[in-house]
Amino acid sequence: MGFMAFLVSHPLMTLAGAVIASRLGLPIPAEPFLLASGALAAQGKVSFALSLTVAALASAASDVFWYELGRRRGSRILRTLCRISLEPDSCVRRAGDLFERHGVRALLSARFVPGVGLLAAPMAGSTGMGRGRFFLYSGGATLLWVSSFEVLGHLLSGRLTQALDLLSRGAGSLSAALGGLFLLYIAAKYLDRWRFLRSLRLARITPEELRTRLESKDPIVVMDLRGAGEFALSPETIPGAIRMSPHELDERHSQIPRDRDVILVCT
Repeated sequence: MGFMAFLVSHPLMTLAGAVIASRLGLPIPAEPFLLASGALAAQGKVSFALSLTVAALASAASDVFWYELGRRRGSRILRTLCRISLEPDSCVRRAGDLFERHGVRALLSARFVPGVGLLAAPMAGSTGMGRGRFFLYSGGATLLWVSSFEVLGHLLSGRLTQALDLLSRGAGSLSAALGGLFLLYIAAKYLDRWRFLRSLRLARITPEELRTRLESKDPIVVMDLRGAGEFALSPETIPGAIRMSPHELDERHSQIPRDRDVILVCT
């Protein structure tokens, strides 16, 4: 049974499952299913309003799940999510930067930012955002995200149907090619990360070594460069450290002494 045929037979179940899987962090993108659902609605094979409602409820339920986990587990749930990310060293920072720049409005745009959308709900919970504000902005983001792709699928119904038919006829060879490209992409990302971590190991200082230097009155300066979102999750800092977010470096770089070693505290 082809992709479109399966969607026609089980449209709402397939759509809800894809959205929930995507919002729970599984490597299943929900956007193609939303587009296909919109295309089916244009052909009268499924109710547009019903598919929109099902997708929105599935997404909202997943967001509430992550939000409540964030309230209860705090930074631990964010670290867990980042461990399964292809860019674990920057995923919390990217989400934190988005919240630092836009506040609660970040919930509206995070859904469209790759690698950040999944972290928005647990980060909102872990930073103490009230349930009322979260439900309001998260609900608006859900409706915007779902309706955007379903309307696009509705408008492009004819072309999407042709594309899906072509894909179904050449599914075997295409799947192998896409699978190979995906594996190469993952390998390249992990190779970049390995090189990055290797370079960091050459320039790291252990907490014990830093404590020894501080207690010996060694003329060093400690810069705490964590973003506001990361600092809110773990507000402890080293006594005497200069607090500065990465976005402030251009404006406040003159405050960094040039006559001593500088120790950077990052994520």
